[in-house]
Amino acid sequence: MTLLRDDRKLLDGFRTGEPAALRRIYDAYVGDVERAALRGFRHGDGELAVRVRSTDDLADVVQEVFVRVFSPPARMAYDGLREFRPYLLTVARNVVADRFRQRAKEVALATLPSLPDAPTAGPDEQESEPDSRMLASTEQYLAGLTPELSQLHHARFVVGLSQEAAAKRLASSRQRIRTLEQRLRDGLREWLKEQGFSL
Repeated sequence: MTLLRDDRKLLDGFRTGEPAALRRIYDAYVGDVERAALRGFRHGDGELAVRVRSTDDLADVVQEVFVRVFSPPARMAYDGLREFRPYLLTVARNVVADRFRQRAKEVALATLPSLPDAPTAGPDEQESEPDSRMLASTEQYLAGLTPELSQLHHARFVVGLSQEAAAKRLASSRQRIRTLEQRLRDGLREWLKEQGFSL
């Protein structure tokens, strides 16, 4: 589809932020973004596919992709010569990867409370290489979770539900949730030790 490249009026409307133009573009490409986010993108060294895992995640990703693409700087930066779909899917890949990295940080903090606190980097400091490696290893661990553990992780550490609320959402008992949570923690500890991290 070469919607913007072939329609100068639509391109002009896109650049000026006309609601009708933005709606037409959204309607034309939203399906592509949803399918790509659900199918997943290769990430990092190509060994890990990151993708959204729930309808809530999907809605958030789609919204964030179009918020970014429809922002004034992004609209003005698009030259109208490049294909729009690959550009849009690059933004989608970045959004999904950003969310995955954030989720990995959250689960590392939430499931490993006994780890010593890392020094907080200043706004201009880059993430240290060991922290970056631990984050990548945590991402790999999360990507390999069983469906049951993945649902538990999402409910407890992404959505932030209490054990009781997570049990209701997952149609499980609180004892089962506690057991799965401990399995998640133990599994992550063992995984990180296998990757060479001293915990």
